[in-house]
Amino acid sequence: MMATRIKCIPFVLLALLLVGAQLSGQEWEKSRQFSAREARQAAAADHDFVYAINNKQVAKYDRESDERIATSQGEAHHLNSGFLWGGNLYCAHSNYPGIPEQSQIKVLDVNTMQLETFKDFGDDYVGSLTWVVRHNDHWWCNFARYKDKKAETFLAKFDMDWNEQARWTYPEQVLEGLGEFSISGGVWRENELLVTGHHEKVLFRLTLPEAGNELAYAGYYRVPFTGQGIAFDPKSGGMVGIIRSWLGQSQIVFASPPRLSQIEKNVKHVENEAPVSGNATQSASPVSVFESPSSGCCDFFDPCCQRGIRRGWFVRCRARVVARRK
Repeated sequence: MMATRIKCIPFVLLALLLVGAQLSGQEWEKSRQFSAREARQAAAADHDFVYAINNKQVAKYDRESDERIATSQGEAHHLNSGFLWGGNLYCAHSNYPGIPEQSQIKVLDVNTMQLETFKDFGDDYVGSLTWVVRHNDHWWCNFARYKDKKAETFLAKFDMDWNEQARWTYPEQVLEGLGEFSISGGVWRENELLVTGHHEKVLFRLTLPEAGNELAYAGYYRVPFTGQGIAFDPKSGGMVGIIRSWLGQSQIVFASPPRLSQIEKNVKHVENEAPVSGNATQSASPVSVFESPSSGCCDFFDPCCQRGIRRGWFVRCRARVVARRK
């Protein structure tokens, strides 16, 4: 076996790299956005309306005019992600940052805009419920923990009678990119679980493991929204999220699914142009290594590179192409 290093200097490759044998870094492209002051925690959408969620209230917006139609009525302390099912909006809710941690699922009748408790977990589950969805006739609920306990964040699967069937923790590749925060949003896309952090423009891709209780890391997508609660948009087939602003109006953002980008085409071109000797064929995918201005060459998931991504460092990279003799 031999290895040939191909040097490249594209400043955007840091955002669209290849990790192991998985093609990662594909981008969901922004299709539209509009201002919604309530978009502090999450967004959701149906064919006619968009729902902006903050800690205590849900606002309903007309998706054609972007005008606010109504706001929810009913008690809430800390709403999180929203999930539309059966004509109702189901919102994760907790007493965060209260102790002991308590979580509920709130349900919003989108016609009357009345918000009520649908499921109360009481003191049975440690952590704050940050997102809930239905998938394959089960409820999937994420209970988040923070700071030095963020590794205790877990995903729980319940049957229709709320009997817990299984639970999983998150892999280190996801946790190390969250800082002191935790998992904020999640949706199933076919057999892949897509989750967000607190403020990163990243969707982590996960699958259920064949064995064990840790979710399997499958890569990531770049997205135009800044973490928090996400939902699929049934009208466009894309996704809806938020950009939370501390100074001005927060934004609701619609995004289209990824497609083969020019960067990926360029990477494939580099692979095809890699010099090999003898009867050699290239391996399935290159492994990318990055140089950080703070500590030299490092893996993408090294904390120094994570900080670099968050701060917008787009620095030199080297794509390693491996050739294998037949």
